[in-house]
Amino acid sequence: MEDVAGVIAGSKKMRWDLRARPHYEVWYTTVSQLSTGAGFWIRYAIVAPRSGPNRTEVWFTSFIPDLTEGNVAVAQEYPIEYFAASAEPFSVRMGPSLLEAGRMTGMLDAAGLPVTWDLVYQPVTEPLEFLPAPLYRTRWVRTKLLVPHPFLMIGGKIQVGSRTFILNGDPGQQGHVWGSRHAEEWTWFHCSAFVDDRGEPVPGYVTGATAQQRFAGLLLPPLGFGHLVWKEKHLQLRPETRWEKRWEGPWRWSGRLPDEDVSVTLTLPWPEMVVAEYADPPGGAVFCHHTERAGCRLELRAPRQAPRVFHAVASAHLEIGSRRADARAPRRAVRQR
Repeated sequence: MEDVAGVIAGSKKMRWDLRARPHYEVWYTTVSQLSTGAGFWIRYAIVAPRSGPNRTEVWFTSFIPDLTEGNVAVAQEYPIEYFAASAEPFSVRMGPSLLEAGRMTGMLDAAGLPVTWDLVYQPVTEPLEFLPAPLYRTRWVRTKLLVPHPFLMIGGKIQVGSRTFILNGDPGQQGHVWGSRHAEEWTWFHCSAFVDDRGEPVPGYVTGATAQQRFAGLLLPPLGFGHLVWKEKHLQLRPETRWEKRWEGPWRWSGRLPDEDVSVTLTLPWPEMVVAEYADPPGGAVFCHHTERAGCRLELRAPRQAPRVFHAVASAHLEIGSRRADARAPRRAVRQR
């Protein structure tokens, strides 16, 4: 575990040298509270634009099925003077919010509604190097993704106004993204909340992303990479849904284990999505359509046998990034300065 801990620390380490422009860097956490169906998205971000002052941002979004008006989608900005980071031990502080190796805390005032979180977690699986190794070294990939914690079991407390959510080993993911500009368009998903036909949780996770980059003014073909980790087996997945159909869904990905075909299907719950507007460091806006309440179906089929099917109901995490906002997402994240 000592070697794994070192790899995790390396995957979280800040890539910004405090001088490079344009640059952005994000540490995100998603979590689903299975007992209530609520989901939460917490995002610590650095933005070093091509022009203008550097800043940090702390994002918090809640997806609570029985709390319509009280759901929060907010980004709090802080001047760079309110930022501090440490490599050993790992920590990132933005205003009063702190991300450490095994803990994250924070507080926001969302237009008069207080929000706080104090969450703890331990590694469950090894980190995931999401992209093929050569893509981390090439200049034409402007955004890079590592996943220090592809399968988290999270404990602690989240407070949204008068509502308290106690997490007790609930599933989630924590990732690290950085680069000089966002992808032109992208899709991303993650799920680690599968249950079997008896309703029992199953250890394993599935995640994938497809991105279309712009380089030297040219729009490059989209590249997609997916992963299934299932009972100590690691399988690479490929997207089956055509790129131009990504806005409609369902998304389908597939792969093959030594003795089984694998199919993953995700549904897009547009009424439960929020739009987060990011400032792209070189200039312009990027719109991220995000939810923690998507559905995911995993099917494993061996020859001459009935398929084994596992579901995650309203507990998968997915997003679509674009240079335009889709009106089907009913909520917009509010930016506070």
